Amino acid sequence: MLLVYGFNPAEAVRSFEAALAIDPACASCWWALAWALGPNINADMPPQAATRVESALVQARRHAPRATPMQRALIGALSLRHPGGGVVDESAYARRLQALARRFPRDADVALLAAEALMNLHPYDWWAPDGAAQPWTGDIERLLRRAISLQPRHPGAHHYWIHLQESSPHPQ
Repeated sequence: MLLVYGFNPAEAVRSFEAALAIDPACASCWWALAWALGPNINADMPPQAATRVESALVQARRHAPRATPMQRALIGALSLRHPGGGVVDESAYARRLQALARRFPRDADVALLAAEALMNLHPYDWWAPDGAAQPWTGDIERLLRRAISLQPRHPGAHHYWIHLQESSPHPQ
């Protein structure tokens, strides 16, 4: 996951594939593979990745009964993002992740994923030209602050916080 947080999805994919070679029944590994193959604030999902994402989610759902409730919820959320046919539904994904952040308020990773989902809805459009926060920016800030509060050294939360604030009126 650190590799995805650092915007190196190709290496993350290789890592998740290595984990799956060790444990092909790992639902979270299948989820993570699909997540790493998907879009992020810097890049859309390559069209050729759609089949791999959908296959990974099929496997994640297949092995989900042995996963924790939170892991099953994340698999369900990512399944909404990738409903099939190469479609990416960022809005449905973001709505589900917001609900999961409310359902799992003590989980830093869920808060980070919810913030990331909102960021993906509006890549690099978090501040108006006059420096005012966009309507969605406050929700992203709150989620990232929560993730950092729960896990002060969370690398993903800090990385996304930097990106969120870099174009703000006070990036320092």
